Order: sequence, then structure tokens, then C-alpha cells
Amino acid sequence: NFRILALTFTNKAADEMADRVTILGPGMEARIFIGTFHAFCSQVLRQHGSHIGIQSNFTIYNNEEDRKRILHDATKTTPHATTVRQNDKKVLETIDELMYRFATPENAPTYFRDKDEGKQYAEIYHAYEKELQRLNALDFNSLLVQTYRLITEYPAIAERYRRSYPYWLIDEFQDTNTAQYRLVKALAGTTFKNVFVVADDD
Repeated sequence: NFRILALTFTNKAADEMADRVTILGPGMEARIFIGTFHAFCSQVLRQHGSHIGIQSNFTIYNNEEDRKRILHDATKTTPHATTVRQNDKKVLETIDELMYRFATPENAPTYFRDKDEGKQYAEIYHAYEKELQRLNALDFNSLLVQTYRLITEYPAIAERYRRSYPYWLIDEFQDTNTAQYRLVKALAGTTFKNVFVVADDD
């Protein structure tokens, strides 16, 4: 029995794809997961996240003000926070960039030319992650990070998804960022080849 994993970038696009499936193949909805990368990662982590200490009832934070509040709470006792936290938006953008690269707090300093600045951001990044963990929460980027961590530390889970969904479709592939690309590559492993991507010429 075939099942399809179809990933796209917005809930609106996912809904449109699901509507088309309903029209073109009534009754086939149960054979297809159609959703965003983040929705898929959320499902994976709710089912298997306990392997890496993530409770299935976690909350997802996406609002920037919520993330700023988490950053503030996380860095109250962080010695270096005041030297780099002049601009919360910039700090969150830097944390996001580290997440896109699947950096860890341990190797985060290697991504900075200024090693002192790198150490400061690594400390803040670590504190931010710990605060999310304390809240039993994830933000949108950590959904990708933790799913990548899960399937690389427990490759049998990736194998399970390759068996469950033997055909994959990725929509708007030109919009795939580094984290999403690396996640798909890790999930596919070295032998899985049934990946069909759709992209604009640009």
C-alpha cells in the first residue's frame, strides 16, 4: 500500500493541495500526509520525541513577542547577556541562523569570526534552549533542529518513515532553507530515492 509524504511551506498551500486531492482522488486523503515542514516535524516529535526528552504535549511558540519574553527569562542569570542583548530582534535572528545550521551551543562559537562574541552567543543560545525545555516548548526553528537531532541519533525512526511513506513530494523546493534541505537529506538516508520536488525556474 502506497502512502505519500507531501511537504510545502504554508498552511494555505497545504490546504489547497489537500482540496485538490479530495477532488481528484476522493477517499485517498488517508494515504497522504500533506502539510508544512513544521507540521510534519511537530507530528514526528509528538510521536517519538520522548527518545530525546521531549514531552508529547509540548507548546509551539512562533510569536516574536513570546520569543522575546523567553529570551529575557532565559538570560536573566546569563553573565554575557547584557553585552550582546542590546537588540532582542538581532539576538533572535542570530539564534535562528545558528538553528538553520543545526549548530549546537558547544560548536556555536565556530560560526563567528569574533570568538568572544561567539562564546557570548553560545551561552545565550544554550540558555534559550534550556528555557524552552523548562517550558516544555519549542519554537518553529527548534522543531526542525530537534527532529534532525532525533532522526540522526535514532536512525531507526527515519527508516520507519521511509517505510511508512515510500513516496515523497516537496513543493516550492526553491524556498527550502539549509535546515529543511539537511533534514530531508538525513530523513532519506543514502539509499532512499523516491523524492519528487517541484520548483520555480529561479
